[in-house]
Amino acid sequence: MLMEITETPLLPVGQYPATVKSIELDKGDYGEQLKWTFTVLAPAKFAGALLSAWSSTSTSNKGKTCRWAAACTGSPVVVGDQLDTADLIGQRVDLIVIEKPGKDGVFNKVEDLKIHVKKVRPAAPAVEEVSDAVEAFLSE
Repeated sequence: MLMEITETPLLPVGQYPATVKSIELDKGDYGEQLKWTFTVLAPAKFAGALLSAWSSTSTSNKGKTCRWAAACTGSPVVVGDQLDTADLIGQRVDLIVIEKPGKDGVFNKVEDLKIHVKKVRPAAPAVEEVSDAVEAFLSE
């Protein structure tokens, strides 16, 4: 198999809009964990970058998995709820990304997830309003 070697971009510390690409069961140093993979959406320089993070399989409503699920859905996870991680795929979130030193140099770590809040832009004035304003200006 022919593979092209690429460089993994190091994102500056900050908050990035992303989507949940996958959540898979993974065996790690601490036993079974959930491996979350996110696709960064912006800024354009980093769009498409993939970041991974892990959470425990604990179903405690105060644990990271439930906090992150709540960030994905925009609703708190309540005791007695059932959580299907498949429902979280494709959800938009904001990643809190930090830099962390490792054995192979500095790498990005997803420190936390936040609910993605769309920025609301004021609506553009209607064409008639602009035309009236231009006409009034020109008649002065």
